[in-house]
Amino acid sequence: MFFLFSKLFSFLLMPLTWFFLLLIWAWRTKDEMRKRRLRVAAVVIMIFFSNRFIFDRVMHMWEVNAVHEPAANSYDGIIVLGGLSVYDEQLDRIQFIGSNDRLMQGIALLKKGVAPKLFFTGGSGSILHPEAYEGNYVKTYLSK
Repeated sequence: MFFLFSKLFSFLLMPLTWFFLLLIWAWRTKDEMRKRRLRVAAVVIMIFFSNRFIFDRVMHMWEVNAVHEPAANSYDGIIVLGGLSVYDEQLDRIQFIGSNDRLMQGIALLKKGVAPKLFFTGGSGSILHPEAYEGNYVKTYLSK
């Protein structure tokens, strides 16, 4: 239940959803002043949330400064979070998306001997295919 709620919540947080909801509300309302304000609000939301400069500034606020690599055998394991691949059923193979750098960095640390093990935490983010675990696909890909 929580999984479905999280998917619905993320859909409702999207600016494009709010843009269309405000436009539909403006189209359905009778009051001309409210109609105008709703249209302006919809346009402002789209301009603000589609502005690359604003997006970059907000994202830079969340970034953490880089750290130096630890010495060999410093840790018991390396944990790599999932959400970096999708499985393409038509091509019957895994495809990596924009955040796959964390897997590549984990592999690089493993090869340098920082830790003896790599743990990958990818589950299923699909409503239609909850049995399709990302971790299994990444394990198969890495074992080839």
